[in-house]
Formats: sequence, structure tokens, C-alpha cells
Amino acid sequence: MVKIGDEAIVEIIASAGSAKSAAFAAIEEAEQGNMEDAHNLLEQARKELVAGHQAHTNVLIKSVKEEDVQVTFLMVHASNHLSNAELSIDFAEKLLTLYEKVNHV
Repeated sequence: MVKIGDEAIVEIIASAGSAKSAAFAAIEEAEQGNMEDAHNLLEQARKELVAGHQAHTNVLIKSVKEEDVQVTFLMVHASNHLSNAELSIDFAEKLLTLYEKVNHV
């Protein structure tokens, strides 16, 4: 049984965490009326999410190439973080749109 390297999995978690943090920071900036900063943070969140997806894809490719891969708690944890980051960005995008409409920006 092959175990995927923890370093690759931690990379997914780190990228997802950075993406989620940037998305929430974007919401906070929007609340303060700093829409340019909010959009910049949202773009940063998207870039981090892409990095997380790339790391995730690399893990998936490696798992497909191996015949018997051990699925670990850390792998599942990383996938959950990535999904949560993606959802956070989706919500942040909607909230920024609402703040712009309410503030007539």
C-alpha cells in the first residue's frame, strides 16, 4: 500500500487556508467600504485556490498511477479545506456584489 506524501497534502491545506482567509478579509474590507482592497483580496483568494487545486490534482494523479493507495485522514481533511475555501470565495463574491449594490458603487 502506497501512502501519498504528507508534504503535498499540507500544501493543499495551506493554500486552502490562505484562500479562505483572503476571502474573509475581502468581506471585511467591503464592510468598511474599501471595495478596491476587497476585490484585490478576492483575487488573491482565487490565486490561492488555484494553487490548492493544482496541489490536489497532483495528489490525484499520483493516486491514479499507483495501484493501491492508502486514503488517510489528512487527505480527507485537505479535500474538506479546499471545498470550504471554494465556498468561502463564492460567498465573498456574492457579498461584495451586495455591498456594491447597497452602497451604489
